[in-house]
Amino acid sequence: MNANKFKIGIRELKDILKDGLLSTVIFDKDSEEIMAEYHYIKDSVKVYNSVINKTLNTFRKNKLSNIDKYMLLHLEDNQILIILPISKYRWIILIDNNKVKLGVLLNIIIPRLRDKFQDINKVT
Repeated sequence: MNANKFKIGIRELKDILKDGLLSTVIFDKDSEEIMAEYHYIKDSVKVYNSVINKTLNTFRKNKLSNIDKYMLLHLEDNQILIILPISKYRWIILIDNNKVKLGVLLNIIIPRLRDKFQDINKVT
């Protein structure tokens, strides 16, 4: 695994979102090992992973379509939590919706991040 690739991805995210990025973490979905982070909220990986796993299991159990590209949760204080469940890793991003526009996020930033994440998966 090349941890530098994860760090590069987070650095690019910081460059794009600037002060709109509140927190981000990339972790292994099985071991919950943190690969890279920025303003990581202690113990949040366990919570994020639990929410993702329960959601995916509920969808499978009820024969619903699987989550394809991302999950978005709109939180209090106008924060948005983006969950990118890709392959063996998960990339969690918490943003300030006052500083990042949702249309830009959905149409430009998330596709760009997914592409970056796919590149990270190929080289690790």
